[in-house]
Amino acid sequence: MSDSSTDEDPQTEEITYRHEYSDDYHIEPATGVYGGYQPQGNFKIDFTLDHNRNPKQVTYTVNKETGEDEESTLEYENEDVREHRVGVVMEGENVFNSACWLISELIPDATNEEIQRVIANEYDLSDTENNSE
Repeated sequence: MSDSSTDEDPQTEEITYRHEYSDDYHIEPATGVYGGYQPQGNFKIDFTLDHNRNPKQVTYTVNKETGEDEESTLEYENEDVREHRVGVVMEGENVFNSACWLISELIPDATNEEIQRVIANEYDLSDTENNSE
């Protein structure tokens, strides 16, 4: 902030965050999301990974002389799987702000504030914090 009081806006303040990663931080692959508002009013988001043909059973034939093995039988399950990998719970307002940020990262030259303004002009967002549908 500037030392000059004419340059300062009494309606705003500057906050600085330092990013740190927890010891158990890791990246999870995801192909989709699932969730919605919970009865308590928070928004739950599960990140999912779709996959199929998981081996159910694998049998190997081992050469007793050389120790080399060869896959002889492979049985698959016949179903597609949508595995819920990680869940996040947030307040509705934080979900909206995060969604706008993600959209602004995907659209070149669009700012987070512009995305929020466009959505707010088009939709009634008065219930983003307390929606329980």
